[in-house]
Amino acid sequence: MLESTEDFRLGFAIGIIAAEGSFTGDLRKPALQIKMHARDQATLDFLQQMFGGKVYGPYTHGERYYCLWSLRGAELRQSVATFMRYLPESYKRTQFIEWAGRYFKDLLPE
Repeated sequence: MLESTEDFRLGFAIGIIAAEGSFTGDLRKPALQIKMHARDQATLDFLQQMFGGKVYGPYTHGERYYCLWSLRGAELRQSVATFMRYLPESYKRTQFIEWAGRYFKDLLPE
């Protein structure tokens, strides 16, 4: 049984990130990005409400119609501890830990 609506919201957000998230960056500007079909923009808006960031689009590229959520800067830094705590054991968690080791060493447990 769920303890609260907030527990559900956090679990839903972490599930989306675990399934669709891309931990990326260019050595100076790390980012968490998720690209989804434009019909799913409400899901990206939800992530924006939970963590911040910005939703871009909708864009059309060929026959693809999508939106992009990007989390960067201070909002991303504030979220690292949440991802560390709640991302489930998975390949995505392994990717996250490697990525965080490049960009946020000071936030990782020793």
